[in-house]
Amino acid sequence: MFRRLGLVAACLLSFPTTAAAQGGPDAYGYSWDTAVYDFVALAGGLGTDLVLADDGEATVALPFSFAFYDGTYTDLIVGANGGVRFTTASQVAFTNACLPDVGAQTVDIAAYWDDLNPSQGGAVYTYDDAANGRFIVSWEGVPHYLNVGAASVQLHLYDTGEIQVHWDDTDFGEPLLDNGVSATVGIQDAAGGNADPLGWALQVSCNAATVVDGTAVSFECLAADDDGDGVGCGDCDDTDDTVYPGAVEVCDGIDQNCDGQLDDGFVDGDGDGVMGCIDCDDAAATAYPGAPELCDGIDNDCNGLDDAGDPGVGGVETDDDGDLIVECAGDCDDLDITVFPGALEVCGDATDNDCSGVVDDAAVTWTGDGGGTPIPDGALLDQSFTASVDYSSPIADVDVSIDIEHTGDSNLDITLHSPLGTSVELTSDNGGAGDDYLGTIFDDEAATAIQSGSAPFTGSFIPEGSLSDFDGEDALGDWLLQVVDDFPDADDGELLGWSVTLTVDGDIDDDGDGFTLCEGDCDDDDDTLNPGETDVCDGIDNDCSGLADEAFTDDDGDGAAGCVDCDDTH
Repeated sequence: MFRRLGLVAACLLSFPTTAAAQGGPDAYGYSWDTAVYDFVALAGGLGTDLVLADDGEATVALPFSFAFYDGTYTDLIVGANGGVRFTTASQVAFTNACLPDVGAQTVDIAAYWDDLNPSQGGAVYTYDDAANGRFIVSWEGVPHYLNVGAASVQLHLYDTGEIQVHWDDTDFGEPLLDNGVSATVGIQDAAGGNADPLGWALQVSCNAATVVDGTAVSFECLAADDDGDGVGCGDCDDTDDTVYPGAVEVCDGIDQNCDGQLDDGFVDGDGDGVMGCIDCDDAAATAYPGAPELCDGIDNDCNGLDDAGDPGVGGVETDDDGDLIVECAGDCDDLDITVFPGALEVCGDATDNDCSGVVDDAAVTWTGDGGGTPIPDGALLDQSFTASVDYSSPIADVDVSIDIEHTGDSNLDITLHSPLGTSVELTSDNGGAGDDYLGTIFDDEAATAIQSGSAPFTGSFIPEGSLSDFDGEDALGDWLLQVVDDFPDADDGELLGWSVTLTVDGDIDDDGDGFTLCEGDCDDDDDTLNPGETDVCDGIDNDCSGLADEAFTDDDGDGAAGCVDCDDTH
């Protein structure tokens, strides 16, 4: 069965034929270099035959504790395919892989990882060479699975932690297999799980004809200890003497023990990725060091202050521009004193002066005094108004205010209906046994839902429905505010007053003369004053030019035109 031949054939010509003389270090600190060739033949009684089948493996005890990366091991799993592992897993794969490799059938040390088959010849031996402080694993005279050639490769593990690989014969007599064309040579920390992503892996050769018979390489961790913490190899920050493998992890956002995890061993109660020991509020996922500050009454960024904008002392937000309104109260530009909720919208300045969310918009409020209109028990009360904007304007925002005296708020449903038939429920059966809606404003931008409020609901509340459902509709037409007492009982009350404020996208022509303020109307409450009028001699700026009676002469220069001056010579 030709398990690998087709794969390596395609790769043969793409790899170099001269090996590098040294390499590394890897992220842990291991480097490799050439070593003195010292192949010790174990066949003939010196070594112990592990009697491995094709793809077989055996676990052997090491005569000393062997330090490998940040682990120490006393057992070794030897695979038939030219590799060893320090932890139990499935057998070493017959198909090699380049390092790092995180496959289930990978190796820790690849002496010559290829598809070798000792069941067809040769054997795999081990030998405790105590006199030289080393343990030897030897693949001797083992053919390739294709039943060609006979490889002889040796691994030496020293009690100092040094690793040597000696190649006696890697010539199978087949160019698609010879001298490492289908093999991997190198080391990686598969046992500790750090080959990837920590990069604890060092490869000498992979699928390249770079292995030379009668040569050897050595792997050692020789990294210097620059920070003086006693650890060179494996120190993930050799500039900090508190950071090294085995260090006690401190909750500070630093990986002290070099295991690739920050603050492991500590709890992140709110799942925001920051451990509770440095999270100022481990019950709020929106609060952690560096989080964006929100208008929610908590210290989101863990600087000891709240809320958004420029937090002041004691959590009281500062008013940066001096307009007496802070960002969390709706100031959309706290660096401009002319910009705040309720400010006069300035025409043509490309600025949302009143923080409505619309540039150069205009708000018109329709108010009904209610007059103490009774709310029928178990019936409805309709209050209507006609939006009298003088041209078609899309709605940008709607706010509703209500004043009601009633002895059973839980009986009341209040709904606003637009000319197009869109209905938004403001409140329904809220307040329990409480009384009244006094100074209640329904506003999508409020902070508290009406369901979370309590009678008499004074202040701004988010309605049950969304007033933004009206956005984009034409404001023109007949609107209906409806109050329903949906439970006939002894509770009753009356509507004292209401108002609906429509903010439309664009300027409004309040006096209907065809000109808006942004179009030069100098008095939008008087339809006889606009840029289209002819100036009349009456002491008034009829044409909004900035001058009164400019078409008439003032012979005596007293500022009054002759047509209204009783003596234009004096």
